[in-house]
Amino acid sequence: MNADVMGFLESFVLPALTAVIGWFSAVWRNKQKKEADVLTNVTQILEMQKEYIAEQDAENKKTRDMNRRLEKKLDDKRESIRKANKCQFTNEGDGCPVLANEDKIDDRCKDCNLNCDVDSKDQNR
Repeated sequence: MNADVMGFLESFVLPALTAVIGWFSAVWRNKQKKEADVLTNVTQILEMQKEYIAEQDAENKKTRDMNRRLEKKLDDKRESIRKANKCQFTNEGDGCPVLANEDKIDDRCKDCNLNCDVDSKDQNR
């Protein structure tokens, strides 16, 4: 009877137990691989997001710089228009030198030959 029980255990129970243990091992290993794959995918997604954010930051910086440059140019044009409105030579000859050279704005009205002529005429009176 012991031989029959041992034979049954060796023939049916041991292979069945090995199969069950192998199945659980495969399931556990697949779960570990799946978790590793998910972790790898999440890591790749985060890296892509970091790259995208870096690209967006660079693009935003370019846009901010361009906005600053355009705002400065507008401010300079507004300043030149305000200066030109005060210049008495705006409607005479070639016009006010401030408006003629508004891209290179500085205190041209102070050094303007036309203003020097006016100042010397005012002093002569």
